[in-house]
Amino acid sequence: MALSGGGPLPEEHRYEIARLLARVLRDHPAAPTDIEPARMAMYLTVPETVHRSLPPDSGMRLAEARALAQVLTTVLRCDFQREVSTVLNAAWAAITETVERQAQSLDQALDLTPDVRQRAWRHVLEATGVLYAATLARVHRDSVSMIQAYQDCLNAGDSAGADRRAQAYQERRLACTGIPHYFGKAVAPMDRWLRVVLAEKRPCARPSRP
Repeated sequence: MALSGGGPLPEEHRYEIARLLARVLRDHPAAPTDIEPARMAMYLTVPETVHRSLPPDSGMRLAEARALAQVLTTVLRCDFQREVSTVLNAAWAAITETVERQAQSLDQALDLTPDVRQRAWRHVLEATGVLYAATLARVHRDSVSMIQAYQDCLNAGDSAGADRRAQAYQERRLACTGIPHYFGKAVAPMDRWLRVVLAEKRPCARPSRP
């Protein structure tokens, strides 16, 4: 997995990569036999064509890989009947949109230096990756529960109850298509908190002279 623009990685980054892969293997022990190494590297590497508002140095690439690994471990555990790459691409689009928006708000309010802005971007990226993974897990859990309830009604010959479960499934926006909805709801409190904190940090405007 190439996380730098070339040349040897610093020792601390080698350690982080080892820990990253160890976490994937811990949460999905069958990964070495189920997923080819090249495909695993693809899962954990942001495509070169992706837009970045900040230069992708080795630290940025590593932060991106961590966020993808956080999502990947959840995707491998929760089967959404979708290609893993499809779910990861949707995750990355949602995560980066959120991070770009929040990092831009921080930059505009605090006038960050480039170095500090990169560090802020990486911290927000890590938090957002965790939040997206939690959203995946929640939607999958609720989807499986509703599908089982629907099947139980069918097995009991309760067609009316099965219809109600099917309607509720649609109304609750479950399955893979509902993830953007629930991720948006999960991110909303973070956005509100950020707006309040940054409003407190902004200097008061000077009163105009009469």
